[in-house]
Amino acid sequence: MTNLINSIEGNNKNDIIQVIIDQLITHQFFLWTCLIVILSRNWKKPIVLLMILHWGLRTVGDMFVNTLDLYEKEFPDYWPYSNNGFMNSYGIASFFWYSSEIVGDWYLFLRTRVIIKDKKKTRWVFITLLLYNAIKIYQMFGYPLYVPFTGKTKEENYNEQNYIITKNKAQYNYNKWIGVSLQQIGSLLYDIAVLMALRKNLFKEIDLLNNNNLNNFYKENTFLKRFKKVSEYRIYLSIFVTIIGSPFIFGYCLEMIYLVKKSYTLKHTEMQDFINNNCDDRKIDSIRVLILNFSFTFMYIDQILLKHYAEENEVTKKSTSSDKNSDYYNNNNVSPTKSFNFNMVYHDFKNYDEFEDKRKDISDSLSRKNYQFSNQFNNNSISRPKYSNNLQNNNNIFFSSLSRNGIYRKKIMVK
Repeated sequence: MTNLINSIEGNNKNDIIQVIIDQLITHQFFLWTCLIVILSRNWKKPIVLLMILHWGLRTVGDMFVNTLDLYEKEFPDYWPYSNNGFMNSYGIASFFWYSSEIVGDWYLFLRTRVIIKDKKKTRWVFITLLLYNAIKIYQMFGYPLYVPFTGKTKEENYNEQNYIITKNKAQYNYNKWIGVSLQQIGSLLYDIAVLMALRKNLFKEIDLLNNNNLNNFYKENTFLKRFKKVSEYRIYLSIFVTIIGSPFIFGYCLEMIYLVKKSYTLKHTEMQDFINNNCDDRKIDSIRVLILNFSFTFMYIDQILLKHYAEENEVTKKSTSSDKNSDYYNNNNVSPTKSFNFNMVYHDFKNYDEFEDKRKDISDSLSRKNYQFSNQFNNNSISRPKYSNNLQNNNNIFFSSLSRNGIYRKKIMVK
């Protein structure tokens, strides 16, 4: 380790170390992962852990790749400069890269299992996923098994050395694109299995969404509406992008395999020129990685939209429930806080039953008193007829007053 550090100039070494550390926060999936963590209330959910692990493994792989320039350059004129540097950078990074891809590939399966509860209907999805993972495990060993420099010494004949390096590179490209072609086949089988499993559920969700939208005054763009609100639609879109790109990548795989095999039949000098002019795969490989990253970026977007509309639906349900309760109470003249809780206009009675009991007691008491007064005065009615008649009139006025004040009314409420 000391020799490794001493072989690098101080300033360059610090810059390289800074680039390595910066990978933690500059990686393309870092911000997506942060959003998922912030929006998720429970970090222990399998989906959330899957995304964190996917970003973590991918980031560690990129960190190892950037260590290439920290190693001694035995062949300064030829990338990757040394066998040891390539093995300790790209060789180790490949294990983290493909492990990250394998973890990310499980997202579609987990989403399919959430949507479709029947394990039998997702059996082929699981089988094709395992096949796809096995292919990537095979690809994982592509970098570690590649030995760029097999010459005895770096001072040997230049032409011979150049030929050996070119031949090793051609063999590596041959193995690489065989692996990529197998990967495309595995990806296609996996995607088709997911499409077949979700096809019925997708059409049902789209029909439901369209029916709900018929009553809306403002109608969104159909594509955007489906993309935002239907997870199955987003899965289909992601798969179709992958399928559309597959023929081009698969065709290039076959072309590369053919060209490399053809180069073996050429002479040394002709082979070098042929490989350098026809087997440069950097452009097509960048397109392949772009399509691959689209699928992984999609899973972050899918989860964010799922959480957003889940919360929106929860708020809508609460609002709808509240409105229904309010309508019930209004239609039945019931307070939402206490059943049969009426506010009396002239009395401090908060419950109608209680009021009825008190009203009855008051009525009985008044009746008894009236009866006593009536008997008392009726006994003297012969001698005092005028007084008795006046008392009866007063009683009628008194009871009329009670009726006007609400004691004998059946219900008195504040509207």
